[in-house]
Amino acid sequence: MEHEAGVSKLNKIKFYRNNLGFSVYKIAELAGLTPSYISNLENDNRTNPSRGAMQKISDALSESVQAVFFPDDEKVVE
Repeated sequence: MEHEAGVSKLNKIKFYRNNLGFSVYKIAELAGLTPSYISNLENDNRTNPSRGAMQKISDALSESVQAVFFPDDEKVVE
């Protein structure tokens, strides 16, 4: 699978954040985390967030943990 430049291969935080028009600071504020933590996750500089952090970020983005952190695992089964 090919990925766009500047898009994480491990999560879709930046994708959903940009769709909402939110800054890193806004997501950090909503999630109760630091902007640097969010930025490091977006840029694959940090790759093992806790379950709690994943839930907070997903809630701030109004998306599921699955959609944000495990997008390649979302398969439609018919």
